[in-house]
Amino acid sequence: MRHAAILDNGITFLTPFDIEFERRVGRLVYVPVRELAHETQTLMLIGHERGTSAIASVLAEMLKAMMREAAA
Repeated sequence: MRHAAILDNGITFLTPFDIEFERRVGRLVYVPVRELAHETQTLMLIGHERGTSAIASVLAEMLKAMMREAAA
């Protein structure tokens, strides 16, 4: 969907996280669409019931940092 929007001068529905790289290099822009429901959506990272691996924990922390940075 990202590539179609870049190549065809179209639009798509993605999150800011989905287009972060393309936004940084100027290929795409994020235009928020106001939702009819005024509830905040929550991102949930789901893992196995045995717990997460060290690499999964590192990835989760990196995702949180990227989201904080993108929101600033």
